[in-house]
Amino acid sequence: MLTTKANLKTVAFSTNAGMFLDSNKTYSTEATIEGTQLVAKAVLITGLETTDQVHVKVSVPKVDRVIPLRFVNAYPDSINIQSPAGSIVREFGSSIPLNIFLLRTMGIPSLHQTIKLNAVKSDNSEISLDIDEMDPSGSDQRGLIKANLILKDTTYTGPIHIIARAQGKLNTLSDSLTIFITDKK
Repeated sequence: MLTTKANLKTVAFSTNAGMFLDSNKTYSTEATIEGTQLVAKAVLITGLETTDQVHVKVSVPKVDRVIPLRFVNAYPDSINIQSPAGSIVREFGSSIPLNIFLLRTMGIPSLHQTIKLNAVKSDNSEISLDIDEMDPSGSDQRGLIKANLILKDTTYTGPIHIIARAQGKLNTLSDSLTIFITDKK
């Protein structure tokens, strides 16, 4: 935030990494009066790691200032688990693809956020599953984690609830998806 007591001026922002909310590396806005000061604001979104430093150049006529910033993890605000399949055949080794989306109200979560998955039967007892093809490094640049759940328990038919959990800023976030284990074809 750049404050000045000068006349209303156009303020230009530029960055060496990340993008402003309008998906550009530069952003211009008019300073507005807040109380007794003129204030110009810009929202910068980056997927950089916490140790990376970003430089934002703030310019008004005849004045340039470079501000170094260090970002902290952008934890997800919510989690959403989806699958294109609503059922799985009761057979050892049957699998179901999952897409787990880590979402933020503004921007995207930092890279490499991780999740935990488990599945329970309708009586809340665990069902034996393996997780395959889930990237151990966590979420990608879109906040997406893909996984395949592989069925091991071949005696149960009925609904199962797949539960995904991720660390949010203040607490653990969770979402669940119900699929059905059906008899063999």
